[in-house]
Amino acid sequence: MTTQTRFAGVWRVAREIEDFAYGRDGKFRGVLRLTPEEGGLRYAEQGLLTLGASKMQASRVYLWRFDGPTAVRVLKEDGADFHRFDWSAVESRDEHLCGRDRYEVRYSFAAESWHAHWRVSGPRKDYASTTRYIRMG
Repeated sequence: MTTQTRFAGVWRVAREIEDFAYGRDGKFRGVLRLTPEEGGLRYAEQGLLTLGASKMQASRVYLWRFDGPTAVRVLKEDGADFHRFDWSAVESRDEHLCGRDRYEVRYSFAAESWHAHWRVSGPRKDYASTTRYIRMG
């Protein structure tokens, strides 16, 4: 199975956010479309973000580039490196610095779903989030 076969399509997204810095816990409910493009997949997420009492429409775009049969290099929309994962194992981990904030991610994979568990800490950010992706249709 290729990365494109494994992930291309439409996914339901449910994200829980625990904000340690400001106490504005939140959630995101939406849809992810992973569409093929040259060199990989385009990740486009859209939905409703709730932070504390605030509700707003939110979206994000990433570019997935294939680094071998099961490895993915995730880029920000502007092409800047973000992180990597390999879906051949049950779990995959990566981390990076953004300024002085540390981003740590752990992916976990099942047959028709996957999770991204983030822990972000530093002088500007302090939160954890868990996102569950379930294939639609």
